[in-house]
Amino acid sequence: MIFHRSASGVGAMSCRRLKAAAGGVLGALLAACASLPREDWVPVAGRAPSGAQNLAGGTGFLVPRGGVVTAWHVVKGCKAIRVSAASGAFLAVSATVAAIPTRPSLDLALLRLDPAPENAVGVQLHDIWPPAPAWTAAGEHGLVKPALEGGAMVFGYPGASASMQPVVTPVSQLLAARLTNIAWRGDAYALFGDITRGDSGGPLIDGRGRVIGVVIAVAFHEELLRKNGIHGSVGFAAPAHDVVQFLNEAGVHLDRAGATSPESFADNLVRVFCYR
Repeated sequence: MIFHRSASGVGAMSCRRLKAAAGGVLGALLAACASLPREDWVPVAGRAPSGAQNLAGGTGFLVPRGGVVTAWHVVKGCKAIRVSAASGAFLAVSATVAAIPTRPSLDLALLRLDPAPENAVGVQLHDIWPPAPAWTAAGEHGLVKPALEGGAMVFGYPGASASMQPVVTPVSQLLAARLTNIAWRGDAYALFGDITRGDSGGPLIDGRGRVIGVVIAVAFHEELLRKNGIHGSVGFAAPAHDVVQFLNEAGVHLDRAGATSPESFADNLVRVFCYR
């Protein structure tokens, strides 16, 4: 079963106000959810290793050769990493960090599962980043609306719950930005909706089930967001072209015949657990 959230709107915001919101909330970036390891987590997260004080949760998705893509901050400094599939194909499989990007500000990680899952089809990445003329028209600090097919949504595991039922969160507005903030330098999508902790590392997909980005941060700044007419939160995602480049550097090449619908995509979704 997959839970679907209702969409949250951003209201009638001007580009100028969106720019102010996107710039201000970057200072409030937060990591994935955390909760104390309890006995009810054992089936999906395994038993806590000696010395672990808490359990942090994030999301990821399968790629070829027994790999999982997630956000680096989800698995950084873990005493143990465990991964469970949304499909139920495997639970609490051990994982190690196989690669992180050469660019420090790109908050991605590639995990290797042991044992590697059998018959993992993997996902299809699709780049919708706006072309150069769109950025020229937008100006130096502009935000550009990409050409999106069938809307956008985030698959993830928000909140601190041992449930393996993923949640689909619709994105009410998707904007491309070129950020120069100290916390993030480079291309990123701003996602307006109910993105929250635990969605980190989760895939941003289009209406055909293709991955167009990976959630790398969520910002909560209630006063600032409310002032700018935003209901919910603002998430940020690394775009597909950066994800593809990272995977190519790590020696992973995706099959073009990956998931092609939101329904089939759920088979590629995983929950990532980090014992710290």
